[in-house]
Amino acid sequence: MSVKIVSDSACDIPKELAEELDIHVVPLYVNFGEESLRDGIDINAENFYQRLTSDPIHPFTSQPSPGDFLDIYQKLDSDNDGIISIHLSAKLSGTFKSASIASEDQSLKSKISVIDTGHVSMSSGLCVIEAARLAKNGADFDTIVKATNDFASRAHFVGLLDTLVYLEKGGRIGKARSMLGSLLNIKPMITVENGESKEFGKARTFKKGIAKLTDYCNQFGKLHSLSVVYSTDSDLALEFSHNLSSLINSKPIISRIGPVTGTHSGPGTIGVGFISNI
Repeated sequence: MSVKIVSDSACDIPKELAEELDIHVVPLYVNFGEESLRDGIDINAENFYQRLTSDPIHPFTSQPSPGDFLDIYQKLDSDNDGIISIHLSAKLSGTFKSASIASEDQSLKSKISVIDTGHVSMSSGLCVIEAARLAKNGADFDTIVKATNDFASRAHFVGLLDTLVYLEKGGRIGKARSMLGSLLNIKPMITVENGESKEFGKARTFKKGIAKLTDYCNQFGKLHSLSVVYSTDSDLALEFSHNLSSLINSKPIISRIGPVTGTHSGPGTIGVGFISNI
């Protein structure tokens, strides 16, 4: 038996890596009007970005229901040493709340811990991946819970956006709102702090923005783990990951920003999520 790891699709964990590490991903929903689509199941990233830029209806996102989580917890409820459910910031989504409600269902026999990473995309996803690696190597429940909270405390995310339009439309602009109206032909940079999105900086070109991202990562020296995320430009993501490869002892994880995160960040986004050693 082993500890089972559950997460959500907004963490943007690459599908093949989730399968390899036995991470059970609960999808959030992307809604175009009355049409509700499960992230990564009913709609993939490629189809989503095509629709995002052509559909007159701007999508909105919604969290999984407690029932969605309960279905997964019940499937995992036998033959385990506990379930650890790790999710994006509770300040940005009701996903953590749905998971918490489901974890308290009286039908469940398993010990369950639900963790709010306080992060988004792969800064949250890396916490999940590290937890899953510990579980695969036989670590016990309490060790993984403690380690995951520690990973979350050292997680960082910065995204370089082509525009703030999608973040504003999606209602997730948070403390970055002060950037609106001052970004004519300037690329906004967003980070996550205390579970909320906020302004990180500005760049006049994507090239200068990439340089700022690189400088930020270099400030931390050698990193525990690192992921480059992108919405539509895979070549740029690959080039960026090569530039950062000396910061970790393994290959950076390249992850495509999925429909839920992409609803708010929009096309043209590139970013970096990492767990520092300090």
